[in-house]
Amino acid sequence: PGKPSFGQRWKEHFGITPQTQGKNPIWIHAVSVGESIAAVPIIKQLKRRNPNQAIIVTTTTSTGAEQIEKLGDLVEHRYMPIDFSWCIRGFLKTVQPKQMLIMET
Repeated sequence: PGKPSFGQRWKEHFGITPQTQGKNPIWIHAVSVGESIAAVPIIKQLKRRNPNQAIIVTTTTSTGAEQIEKLGDLVEHRYMPIDFSWCIRGFLKTVQPKQMLIMET
């Protein structure tokens, strides 16, 4: 969906997100920079084990998004929808993740 600019991708915060390139991705949520950096070795290991596995990473901040964008085509990035059930449902309906991992540092 383009550069990690928070304002230009505002729809993602409301659960209106582009379809992922791969089906049933592993969803990793990394709030900000620290969690995003901590997620990198996990992402690389997941891709080593299964190169065809789609991975989507959500962040809440643009600085976290910038870290994830450095991974290039290994993953797709989206902004985490805000904490309203209808926003989360929209995201889940579109993305249809098979697993979720929440990073905490």
